[in-house]
Amino acid sequence: RKEVGPLYVQLLATKEPQAADLLAKKLEGAGGFVKPDVSTVPGKAGFFRVRIGPYADHASAERAVRRLKAEKWNLEPSIVRADKP
Repeated sequence: RKEVGPLYVQLLATKEPQAADLLAKKLEGAGGFVKPDVSTVPGKAGFFRVRIGPYADHASAERAVRRLKAEKWNLEPSIVRADKP
């Protein structure tokens, strides 16, 4: 399934805002990732998510996922549409 953008790579969903902020800062420090973003999860009170993006197409988002895995970020990234919670 090849979705069309805008797409994000979601990296983390947590109830700990400090953990989300720390991951976003680490991603910024690594450079080369599209704007790390921390936001609340719609419909899930108390949860915060960390995403990078937006990406215009699935191939661009997939490249980011491959880089995360190659650099052993120890995350379970998933590609999501911008309008999905």
